[in-house]
Amino acid sequence: VTCVTVPEQDPVVMYAVDTNGDIYQSRDGAQTWRPISMLLAAKALKITASDRVRFLYVAAENGFYMTGTGGYSWSRLAVPDDGGTPRDILVDPTNPYVLYAVTSRGVYRSKDFGERWIGFRDEPGASGLGIHGTNDDSSIGTKCSNGCIRLKNEDVIELFDFMQIGSRVRIVE
Repeated sequence: VTCVTVPEQDPVVMYAVDTNGDIYQSRDGAQTWRPISMLLAAKALKITASDRVRFLYVAAENGFYMTGTGGYSWSRLAVPDDGGTPRDILVDPTNPYVLYAVTSRGVYRSKDFGERWIGFRDEPGASGLGIHGTNDDSSIGTKCSNGCIRLKNEDVIELFDFMQIGSRVRIVE
């Protein structure tokens, strides 16, 4: 094991990267592990968890990735094309929306973990859900996550600018 991370929301849940670059999850305090990186496009180097259980950020051989689904789907994070080789990724301990992507050429900071995220108020059965962007247009409108609503990145950025904390969101078919 080369890297371990534990989300603040549930200290029994753990994630680990092995020497082959595969990511594993334990939901029982490290008693059992299951692989979650089958859909990740590259071998993981480092992993860090947000304060929420399903939000993970990975520095991989070919870029930076995030999941809001505990590894069921992954999105590549935007870093400048000439940004250097990924080394590490960190979540700001005072603000879970701020990421630091460490490369061979420097450190990049994102105030909205790559793209905007509009989170719903946490309620029983709906923790960690929200509206977020994706660069995979074919996933929009499909059941590919644990309840989040996906929009094109440019659409969620536009919507984000209209939203305020506490805004009511009504989802209709």
